[in-house]
Amino acid sequence: MPSKVKGLPRDAAKAKAKPAAKSKAKSPQELAEELAKKEGEEKLDLVLQEITACYDKDGDGSVERVEFLEGEEARYGALEFGPKTRKIAFQWFKDSGAEGTPTDGMFLSNEKFAEALKKTAESESEIGSGKPAELAAWLFENRAKALFSAVYGAIAEQKHTEPEKVAEVKAQFARLDKNKSGVLEFDELEEFLASLGIKEVKPMFEKIDKNKNGTVSVDEFIDFIFDKPADPSSPGAAGAAAAPSYPQTVSFTSLKDKMEEARSLGRNILVLSSGKTEVETFLQYQANIPLDCKQVLSEVSIKKSKPKEEWQEDAKKKLMSASYHMGFCKPLWVHLSNTAFDLVGFCSDDGLPADVFASKEVWTVQKAVDMKIVPEEGKFDLTIEDDKKWHDFYVVITSQFDMEKANEHLAAKIPHYDDLAILVVDPSSIA
Repeated sequence: MPSKVKGLPRDAAKAKAKPAAKSKAKSPQELAEELAKKEGEEKLDLVLQEITACYDKDGDGSVERVEFLEGEEARYGALEFGPKTRKIAFQWFKDSGAEGTPTDGMFLSNEKFAEALKKTAESESEIGSGKPAELAAWLFENRAKALFSAVYGAIAEQKHTEPEKVAEVKAQFARLDKNKSGVLEFDELEEFLASLGIKEVKPMFEKIDKNKNGTVSVDEFIDFIFDKPADPSSPGAAGAAAAPSYPQTVSFTSLKDKMEEARSLGRNILVLSSGKTEVETFLQYQANIPLDCKQVLSEVSIKKSKPKEEWQEDAKKKLMSASYHMGFCKPLWVHLSNTAFDLVGFCSDDGLPADVFASKEVWTVQKAVDMKIVPEEGKFDLTIEDDKKWHDFYVVITSQFDMEKANEHLAAKIPHYDDLAILVVDPSSIA
């Protein structure tokens, strides 16, 4: 009889003790596809939230029958929303799982309403759930755009913005309103205000609460976002905020906000981490297209396993994917690590153009089209609404150098170095 180990036959015990095989590391392409899908799912969730918030006028977490029909009338227009269209709309509402009766009141929870919208979009567009970014784009063009314009057009005009921006703010308000009371209390808004870099949150809350009733309404929240009062705890709060100057030393926790600030100014970004690897880890979990320059250097100059021309072609493909993919843009992440990679020598008009590293005033949609980075048919998508989608494309370069080493080793090797928004992460801010 075979010997046993803790009640298991010897062979079984050996099998149990055998270490599990390591999972195969994902390739850069697989990681890029995974990140693209995640970003698409986030875009789809966001547009569904924004549409749902349009219908849920009282912010109670559900869409009542009357709210739904009023929203549909706004979307179609009063003349188009006749008895036949109204009947079809009501049947959709009912078939989507609405609870209650027309007499006593019918409603769909916001979650069920969004799920029903998603299924309808999948069916009507024939896109399917496997392509969330395309589905989000379809929903925006075929449902959200007209709805946002009808519901938020007047507010948008008053605030000198676009209706979809107001929709984003309304959806943000709904997410912050945890108890679905229709207003924001201090504890619901406290963390959000702190995330904006506001030091004295309570005084700011009191400034937002214009009618001084202890809560913030959706109208007060919209006013705050588009007409932000100065933070009373910030230097120079009484005057207009000055444009940031670079290079700029930032904490690791504020890096994302500082990157967004630079991006909003049309600047590409160089992040210096002073030997820390956490910045690179952070970028790995963001939706971007990575170009690993250390790998390029290794395969071209050290291993000599891949010629420079092939890498230049690959870099162009990555740039094209970042600049225009399924109607959307995303950042190009140029990962230098601890190398002084010569981007100036690597760039070429047939591969990665040097002007990609310049500001948006230089690297325009038209220039990208002329250099065959963006297809001609993508030009319209990227230029509508004041280049709204094009603003999502930018270059972020990361290096483990500090400011002194960057000036010494990178200044002549990164195109348009002096135009970059240089963010130096304070190493002491990384635990």
